[in-house]
Amino acid sequence: MGEPWPGAKLQVKYLHEIPLPAKLYVAVPDVDKDEQEEFDSIVMDVLKCQNPNVDMISWRIVKKVKMPKIEKVLVFFTIDRSSRKTMA
Repeated sequence: MGEPWPGAKLQVKYLHEIPLPAKLYVAVPDVDKDEQEEFDSIVMDVLKCQNPNVDMISWRIVKKVKMPKIEKVLVFFTIDRSSRKTMA
């Protein structure tokens, strides 16, 4: 079997040896239809303002679940471990 790219150094690891990203979710108010395209950036901007001491550069939104009865959206993130420690 060849290298996937020149100079690649790969290792096989057991799943329990692989550090998985920390996960977090927050419930946020839903936005109007005309703001849906900007929803992710709005959520991130608000969280950054509310948590100025947390470096959120590696945070990623991985899922959004609308909850129409309460007009909220559950937003699921993967976050880095240092942010997790800061948020705890």
